Formats: sequence, C-alpha cells, structure tokens
Amino acid sequence: MVKELPIFKGYTVDERLKEFRRVISHEEGPSIEFIPFDSPKGQELLSEYRKQKIHVDEYGEWTCLCGNVASEDGFFPCDAEGNSVEPTPQEWTTNLYRCDRCHRKINQATGEIVA
Repeated sequence: MVKELPIFKGYTVDERLKEFRRVISHEEGPSIEFIPFDSPKGQELLSEYRKQKIHVDEYGEWTCLCGNVASEDGFFPCDAEGNSVEPTPQEWTTNLYRCDRCHRKINQATGEIVA
C-alpha cells in the first residue's frame, strides 16, 4: 500500500521522519528543503498544521483535508501513535480517529488534526 503524505503550505509533511520538505526549482536544477519538526521553523509550521480541522457537514459526516470520507477509505479508532485499535474502553483510550487515506490523527470531539 502506498501512503500519500499530506501537503501543507507547499511542504510534504512526513510524520514518520518528523520533517517538512519541499522541492525548490532553480535554473541550475532542483533542490530539496528539509525542515525538522524540532527546529524553530519546524515548530512554527507544525503548530499551524495541527490547528487545522476536518470538515463536518450538517449531518455529522466527516471530510478529511485529503478529501477522504467515511464511505471511501474511512476513519478508524486509533491510539496516540496512530495504530488501529478496537473501539473498546480497554483499547481505545485516546478519543482519536485515523484517516485511512492520509493517516492524519483526528480528535473525535473537536475535529482537530492532532498529528
């Protein structure tokens, strides 16, 4: 399965490598800019990125920023690391869902993207 990474402000967001990156075109050829999450610029971008919310329509249906909806790839209960869990009180202690297309983690109560 190929995972499509989210794009934010022109940067690819890689949660696994904990970095933002983008290709910059120059006359002499392209270069790649890497911004680690733990750098000052990375912290600023990460803060803005995580303030985003999914769209919830008048029927309570979710649409992720990647365009996924429940009837397509869906949303599944997950732990803090984004691993799928059974929706039982013992396993699902986070109130988080994971978009099964882009793997963003979503707070069920607020619709906020948390990772």
